[in-house]
Amino acid sequence: MKIGVALPTVGLDHSADLLLPVAEAAERLGFDSVWATDHALMSYERESQYPYGHSGTEIALNPGIGWLEPLSALSFVAARTERVGLGTSVLVLPYRNPVLVASQAATLHLLSGDRLILGVGAGWMREEFKALGLDPAERGARTDEYLAVLRTLWRDDPASFEGRFVSFEDVVLGLPPRDSAPPLWVGGNTRAALRRALRHGDGWHGFEVYPEDIAAVRAQLAEPPRRWAATPPSSSCRSCAGWSRRGGRRRASSRAAATSEHRRGRWSRSCVATRRRGWDSW
Repeated sequence: MKIGVALPTVGLDHSADLLLPVAEAAERLGFDSVWATDHALMSYERESQYPYGHSGTEIALNPGIGWLEPLSALSFVAARTERVGLGTSVLVLPYRNPVLVASQAATLHLLSGDRLILGVGAGWMREEFKALGLDPAERGARTDEYLAVLRTLWRDDPASFEGRFVSFEDVVLGLPPRDSAPPLWVGGNTRAALRRALRHGDGWHGFEVYPEDIAAVRAQLAEPPRRWAATPPSSSCRSCAGWSRRGGRRRASSRAAATSEHRRGRWSRSCVATRRRGWDSW
């Protein structure tokens, strides 16, 4: 099991003197990876329900708590490290133009020596979507399409894509496709997120997943494909775990305690609490 560390990119102090020592210590001490999370703004009148209440991390969503932009922070860290993996936990993909994300991620992956792990998610804060001029109800559809755009641009030359939100024909990414593209870890604990990870991801990246609940998530991922098209169940796992299809490259957060293998990959990055609620259909 490989252990990763959450970088101090959220809080009251965002100086380089705080960020870099953590990243450098993680590398020096042999940790596998460092991770940065993502929010663009906070709302003084937030009505959206925080989906990960068990962890007590909702306090970080108060106005006045700062959030460093993750790709920028990881680029800064990449210049001062040589080995440690660089992960987003997670980048809210529908907030961003996927063509630009493809270029930014490919550039960081190349210049860091193929160290980027691009964890992406659909997001949940409606106020943030609206401030960006986006319809929150489209977040799932955008995430699915944007994942396909990333794959296309990292693979094809020339590349063409025709979608609901993105279209292009006979283009090539500014940094042309090469053998090594950033692995895509798809975040989220809902049934829709697990389905998205199986369809589009190199790995699953959950949050608030504790060891005793890993079996429940693993059982869902092992369901026959026909079950994923059926009416979803009424219980879900709230998680902080992930599996990766890349053989032998198991990663776990500093909160992780257990891993288990899955027929399509390997479990890692673990932390879980369960909560009775309907599946998010986004």
